Amino acid sequence: VKVPEIQKFSQGDGTELWALPDQDFPIVYAEVYIDFGKKNLGNRNPEIIRLLEDSWNYSGSKSYPKEKLLEEFEALGANFGFSIDYEKTVISLSYLKKDHSQIM
Repeated sequence: VKVPEIQKFSQGDGTELWALPDQDFPIVYAEVYIDFGKKNLGNRNPEIIRLLEDSWNYSGSKSYPKEKLLEEFEALGANFGFSIDYEKTVISLSYLKKDHSQIM
């Protein structure tokens, strides 16, 4: 079994990007991991994490108020997710390559 080579890029600010490009596969799948989770809350109330998650998913912007951004993604068959676990925060996005210009 041949394991594909994963490309790794590092930014000066400590950000790391790991990629496994595949020109033949029609779906783009990306996950952003932020090394901050529930364990980092200290004495803060855990509901603050839920507030962050809900505001990201449902508050929107001027161009995409409320759930409009999620509706646009869903109309294209794309998926968007935001979750926070004990050690990390994860933002995920998947979409068809043909829709890249509309998603990005």
